[in-house]
Amino acid sequence: EEKQKYEKSIETTLKTSEELEKNMQEIDIVYATEKQKMVSIEENIEKAENRLNKLKEEISNIEEEKKVNREVKKQKEDEIANLTKEIEELNVVIEEFAKANKDNQTYIDDLNFDITNLKISVSSFDESNMSIDEMIERINQDIENSNTSINNKKIQISAIKDENSAIDTSIEASKQEIEKIKQEVSNSSKIVEDLKASRTKNNEKLVKLEQDITDKFKILEDVKEQLVKIDVKKTKIEQDKEQLVNHLWEEYEITPNNAEEYERPTNIAVAQKQVHDLRNQIKNLGSINVDSI
Repeated sequence: EEKQKYEKSIETTLKTSEELEKNMQEIDIVYATEKQKMVSIEENIEKAENRLNKLKEEISNIEEEKKVNREVKKQKEDEIANLTKEIEELNVVIEEFAKANKDNQTYIDDLNFDITNLKISVSSFDESNMSIDEMIERINQDIENSNTSINNKKIQISAIKDENSAIDTSIEASKQEIEKIKQEVSNSSKIVEDLKASRTKNNEKLVKLEQDITDKFKILEDVKEQLVKIDVKKTKIEQDKEQLVNHLWEEYEITPNNAEEYERPTNIAVAQKQVHDLRNQIKNLGSINVDSI
């Protein structure tokens, strides 16, 4: 009964240990999964940071280009102002020259041609200025889009950091749970060791008890063997007794109770000799005549 009770206790402990190991394996799987998620998130963060750095570099390049375009625009504006001033001065000279030289129309036409070329140049500068404005506007739009993208990336990074913080909290909780389970496993290991020691002690008692039982069974077998021998001897004695009773009746027609009435001969050898002589005398009498009185 102690052995069965102990085996049941061991089985319960082993089952508990298996459940703890199973829980540890599940926690390890969850931990590995969360760790993989964290690695993936860190990779996404790294990609986002690289993209952000690239965008910052693009913004820097755009700012530099914007600065250059502003300088070019300023130069063009200065050139346009100078040309406009020159045109105004030429118009004044032309008007004065026209007043002073009304008859020299050819020279005036040449001057008008030069003025036209100057106007075309001014128009070209205006178009160039418009192109620069459009480029600047496009650059500003790209900058605005880049800023929007950067803000979105910052929001994503903030969300990822929050998620990382939540994951870190979950990992910390998992680590604490793992430490708790390890402590329980450690305690269970101590319990198992104590149970093993108790099992060893009980096994020693059981071995000793089994040895005692074996010795007693051996003694019992010896007793049974002796009983069998006694039974055999008893059976033989009973058979001998029965043969003696039959012989007593057949030879002397007396029973064992009647035989007790006779005295036991003091000298068995003499009595046996007398019996032998008497048997010979009876034998010498010959056969019995059944017809005689």
